[in-house]
Amino acid sequence: MIRRILIPLLILIVGIAFFVALKKSRRPPHRMARTPPAPIVEIITVSAETPRGDVVGSGTVSARREISLVPQVAGKAITVSGSFRAGGAFRKGDMLLKLEATDYEAALAAARAQVSRMEFELSRAEEEAEIAREEWTALEGSGRESAPPLAWHEPQLGLARANLDASRAALAKAKLDLERTEIRAPFDGLTLRSNVDDGQFVPMGAAVGQIHGIETAEIRVPVPDGDLAWIEVPTPRVGPDGGFHPPSLGSRAVVSADFAGRRHRWEGCVARAEAGVDERSRMVALIIEVDDPYRLEGGRPPLAVGMFVEVRIEGRSIPETVAIPRSALRDRGRVWVVSADTTLAIRPVEVARAGLHDAIVSTGLSPGERIVTSRIEAPVDGMRVRVADVAEERR
Repeated sequence: MIRRILIPLLILIVGIAFFVALKKSRRPPHRMARTPPAPIVEIITVSAETPRGDVVGSGTVSARREISLVPQVAGKAITVSGSFRAGGAFRKGDMLLKLEATDYEAALAAARAQVSRMEFELSRAEEEAEIAREEWTALEGSGRESAPPLAWHEPQLGLARANLDASRAALAKAKLDLERTEIRAPFDGLTLRSNVDDGQFVPMGAAVGQIHGIETAEIRVPVPDGDLAWIEVPTPRVGPDGGFHPPSLGSRAVVSADFAGRRHRWEGCVARAEAGVDERSRMVALIIEVDDPYRLEGGRPPLAVGMFVEVRIEGRSIPETVAIPRSALRDRGRVWVVSADTTLAIRPVEVARAGLHDAIVSTGLSPGERIVTSRIEAPVDGMRVRVADVAEERR
């Protein structure tokens, strides 16, 4: 019985003693100072190329010439060309619509007959006037100075000449009306819409369709008024003589658009600027012209009316400046420069021009320096950074 009590008690005493000894031998953990890792940044190297002050915008393609066809005579449509349907193509001089010409042919024949009759009347009046002059001279023995106008048949001759002139004018009008029964294309183009069909009566002055030219396309591109300083905009010049002289050539422009999964480009130029500046947006609308926009080459589609396109206008080259991505420009005109020992320098720069994608820096940066394009949560001048293991973009 005593053994059963002593053995557990002995075990308990030994365990307590071991616990006390272990506790007394415990040492506090060694504290190690840990330095947070340097942030990883993406950088680019500033290029030595002289940048241009390109202006970027967008707009919708329209035709330089777009007109409604309006007949100047009335009649029944007897021939509507297949080109005069929506989407139809035609060349300058092609007949688009022919009206019934029977009435106008009859009017032309009547006008010709009237001219012949008036020519006869004038000849007879001239002969009668000649006889009257001879009789007056024989009877009175005097010349034209003392003869009254009626005696020499001057009013009769004047009336005959006036009637002939009127009949010839009516003949010209009849010829013109007959020609107007055929409506021909005034330029190379496409049909936007047609409102007439065979057998339909077409009143004079009613629009029968709308067409547009394909020689030149226009794109209206609004840009900030400050961007005009970087590009050439043709403007008429007033010479010393007070007359207008031809405007200078505008800046080259590249028009681009996506079609069927590919990027296509067209060459154009700045043709003019709309008058005035928008008071609310401070934007100026530039008109970009592209010649022969429907020419197909290299699988490129036509630059069709209604397409939304991007436009890059080539600006002037700016010496002693460098170009950087817009993302590298920080608040209050600063950039983050990474030195050779991968320390960060927060440097102020002077920005000559800041666009949507690029910025041109005039002072504060040199070619060959590396600048940060990514974000840093809490940048500090002199902090260490790690350069991302990616190929640097070179501008």
